Amino acid sequence: MERSALADAAGSVHGFPAALTSFVGRAAVVDEIAGQLGQYRLVTLTGPGGAGKTRLAGEVAKRVAGRFADGVWLAELGAVREPAQVAAAVAAALDP
Repeated sequence: MERSALADAAGSVHGFPAALTSFVGRAAVVDEIAGQLGQYRLVTLTGPGGAGKTRLAGEVAKRVAGRFADGVWLAELGAVREPAQVAAAVAAALDP
């Protein structure tokens, strides 16, 4: 899977796949999730594979990255089967 280039600037987005198409018709959902991130430390997107969760998260990340000094990072957890492996998966995402 092709990844976007990592940026060192504060408020940047890390680890998300490069967007290959335009993002149309989901502005209200992006606004809603961005608003939830203003209220809650964790917002989880769920749904079936191929529904566009990662793409949606990437659009939200671009919108809110400036709120966070270290930017926004994607930690893929879909392949994690054991709860004890979650910390290692997140650490791996934060140390490209």
